[in-house]
Amino acid sequence: MNQKTVFPTIGRFAAIFIFFAAVLAFVAAPVGGTAVPQGETANNNIDAALQSLLTQDAPERVQVIVQKDGAGTGVETAVAQHGGTITKELPIINGFAAELATDAIQLVASEPGVKQISLDATVQSSTGSSNLLNNPGFEDNFSYWWNSSSMSISWDENSGSKAARIGQGSGGGSQMIAGAPGQTYTVSGWFKTSGWSSWAGFGLDFLDSNYNEIGELVRTVGNTTDYSLFSVSGVAPANTAYVSLWVWKNGNSGYLYADDFSVTTVQALENLSFEAGLDQWAAQGDVAIDSEAYAGANAVRIGKENGSVEHSSLLSVLPGETLTFGGWFKIQANPEWAGFGIDFLDGNLNEVGDVIRTVSNHGNYQNLVVSGVAPPNSAFARIWVSKNGQKGYLFADALTITGDTILQNPGFEAGLSGWGTGGTGSATVVSDAVVGSNAVELGPYTGLGQADAILANGGDTVSFSGYFKLSDSSQWASMGLDFLDEYGNEIGEAVRLLSNITAYEYLLVTGTAPAGTTSVRPWLYKDGPNGTLRADELLMTVDMPTPEINDYLQIIGADQVQDQGVDGSGVTVAIIDTGVDIDPLGRGLLAEYSAIGGSNEDLHGHGTFMAGIVASHASDGEGGTVSVAPGANLVSVRVLDDEGKGSYSEVIDGLNWILTHHETHNIRVVSMSLSGPVTGPYWENPLNQAVEALWDAGIVVVAAAGNTGPEAGSITTPGNDPFVITVGAFTDNYTPDNRDDDYIPSFSAAGPTEAGFIKPDVMAPGAHILMYIDAASSWAMNHPHQSRLNGLYQSAGTSAATAVTSGVIALMLDENPNLTPDEVKHRLMVTARPALEADGETLAYSLFQQGAGQIVATEAVFGNYPGAANGDMVPGSDYVGPVIYDDANGVYRLVDQNRDPLPFEDNYLWDGGNFWAGGNFWAGGNFWAGGNFWAGGNFWAGGNYWAGGNFWAGGNFWAGGNFWAGTYFENSDFYWNSNNYWDDGHYWDESHYWNGFAEEQP
Repeated sequence: MNQKTVFPTIGRFAAIFIFFAAVLAFVAAPVGGTAVPQGETANNNIDAALQSLLTQDAPERVQVIVQKDGAGTGVETAVAQHGGTITKELPIINGFAAELATDAIQLVASEPGVKQISLDATVQSSTGSSNLLNNPGFEDNFSYWWNSSSMSISWDENSGSKAARIGQGSGGGSQMIAGAPGQTYTVSGWFKTSGWSSWAGFGLDFLDSNYNEIGELVRTVGNTTDYSLFSVSGVAPANTAYVSLWVWKNGNSGYLYADDFSVTTVQALENLSFEAGLDQWAAQGDVAIDSEAYAGANAVRIGKENGSVEHSSLLSVLPGETLTFGGWFKIQANPEWAGFGIDFLDGNLNEVGDVIRTVSNHGNYQNLVVSGVAPPNSAFARIWVSKNGQKGYLFADALTITGDTILQNPGFEAGLSGWGTGGTGSATVVSDAVVGSNAVELGPYTGLGQADAILANGGDTVSFSGYFKLSDSSQWASMGLDFLDEYGNEIGEAVRLLSNITAYEYLLVTGTAPAGTTSVRPWLYKDGPNGTLRADELLMTVDMPTPEINDYLQIIGADQVQDQGVDGSGVTVAIIDTGVDIDPLGRGLLAEYSAIGGSNEDLHGHGTFMAGIVASHASDGEGGTVSVAPGANLVSVRVLDDEGKGSYSEVIDGLNWILTHHETHNIRVVSMSLSGPVTGPYWENPLNQAVEALWDAGIVVVAAAGNTGPEAGSITTPGNDPFVITVGAFTDNYTPDNRDDDYIPSFSAAGPTEAGFIKPDVMAPGAHILMYIDAASSWAMNHPHQSRLNGLYQSAGTSAATAVTSGVIALMLDENPNLTPDEVKHRLMVTARPALEADGETLAYSLFQQGAGQIVATEAVFGNYPGAANGDMVPGSDYVGPVIYDDANGVYRLVDQNRDPLPFEDNYLWDGGNFWAGGNFWAGGNFWAGGNFWAGGNFWAGGNYWAGGNFWAGGNFWAGGNFWAGTYFENSDFYWNSNNYWDDGHYWDESHYWNGFAEEQP
């Protein structure tokens, strides 16, 4: 670890450790053999998450869940005697939620009739972020942060479960990330103070490649007893290579609390929604502030005379940089012309180019954008809105501006300038061009890539496209993206094979940058001893093609099922989420319940989005359906608040309501597009116990794998429960008619689980999904860039994949109403298509990434596949799965029925039930096999028999540590090594163990 000392200018003196750690591989290395019942664990009746809290700077009172042993007579009385308050009854798990004093927890745990006390953990429907920081809310303590001795973890948080507290002397903390000159950085955080200090604040230091400070941003935090948001913005000076966020407090008195930091490179122009009137804007002509706003209280109105507004601040840009400017616009009374645009200026503020978009005549607010590439000599950009003529009005509100970098010399008109070559062959410029006069030709064994890698950040979704052709149809080549860390090391890639293209054809590859990415390099490669590859008009951008709203129905075959008259009629699906707004769905609800009190209205938007995927009655504008099971009934169970957050007890309360009312409303499916932290073995988690109670009552529970991938062991709760159907996400790569380029985006969580089970079970579409939600919902308001035409919004995540799968199950139960949950799971998995190599046999993704593969609605609904998943396992019992971590070889492996490791040389494919039949070695790649690979085979034949094997030996994302130690095969018993597993708290308290929308759109 390198170390530098930076001397601040505003009363702070902090050693900033430059910690360039690779992404922490929070690899939960599961153990055991086949799924066998468990005896007592090494833990007592306080769960591991709560035990960990008690050893730290815990708050005086804690929200917990208390479960009773049998009748548990007197437990409620004991809680009251120890000063506790019961907040919610949870009969589904024979328990209740309570608030207890921290020092009373051990006392209550020792009372007769108390089976277990668990931390009432937070569950959240996350919307993702472009935040460049790691661990911005201190949920993983000080991972990625340098901190002084006076900076500690506090449980007095703004969100999540933790915050940072600075006190008892001067001190603070910092985190360094890669930076770039000319970028506008916005730094923000939530702060509150207790007592007086001589000074407190935060800021950003700009550093050169030698870690010398060359500029800084500073913001003072005033006296505030409640958490308040503070921010500061500025442009990185020339020669910036790194930026370092810091927070600091001076003096020996008082405390500073800090939480939820953010550093973004979104352009930081102020007052883009006109809430401060025309502050920061220069107005000419007939311009006024109007209350007829799209969002908030104000909009700008131009008319009836000529008028315009332009922002008083200029944006710093680089030649070749792409800027996108947009917002919400509407017109009244048909003006002669109205529009908006970007002016590009040189260093002397002379205009060197512009891009303009006309606003057409429509009476309602519409989201519009314009994009342009900064021409040579550009140094600044200016945004403006204007209207011409003597009639009509133009309204504008909620404006946004973002920037992306594109390739140098994409059409080779400047020869090979900006490109580098490698390999044994040569690259030459030829005249066989698609556009212009030049293209590039690569000979055998020749590579071509951008000489200068292009800035990118973890979480960015990048596309690389162009026109390609091969001189010989028997030859092949490839195109791709290499994601690089700050040292230039490759930490991920996206690859597409090129073959059978003897005439120029437009092709695209997309990829999501893994955490730790600082740049990305696009490349081409011509393999083989013969032939050539030609390419022209190459482009790298974060702009994705526009999908159709019903693409995902076509991908899984739901449209074909509906054509046969099966639409989910008579089946009720419960959406357990933020609530459901019926207006965007064009339909009503069968019933609704709120576990968090107050209105059932969905002010967040996530629940409405999921309900729309399952059973919306809206259409695609041409009368076509947009949902998987439009005939199904919907029940809304609100367990998450307006911010998309909730607690275990609220989710369990919602599940309890479903259990009580499922017969009345014929609730057959519960869709859980949410996730919470893994707090220990699944059988100790009260949320898992609740979903198993539903499963035992004949209700199919569908849970999201989590947007926490791609690391091994990143499955979240309740998706880690072996009974439920756990769903990961795949993308069609914006080509719904072509399965060959489908892939699993990096956000999709992977197994194995903490108890050694293979998860996810299946994959479903979970990228660039379109759906109608209320434009005034908090998610829509906070993500205007996800708005599409006609009231649609686009998003991604395993939450969407979960809703898709829930809809398919409604179709299955419409056609086959007598199926049990185990039979539904079996049929869904046995008909899934795995990702295979071109040989049709070799797995392209590990079992821990794809489970049984992509769901196929037609086969799952109409196929005849008898059998039941989950074998002889009984809900409510404790089981360990068939995966172990092999210390000696550093891999995950399956074990046989005797729990002996299976051979290395085989991969193992799902062949019905819980049986993995031998296949071939996993050799990577990305090919989705057409047709139905799974047919017949060995189904459940009594017991839980695993007769296959697999191992996972690392790669870019899969190398990780081993949280397990010791032997786990003694006398058929599993030994849970709690000390070794919980030392670092990597599993239960990681801040990203949430689920919901993912920011990227692969």
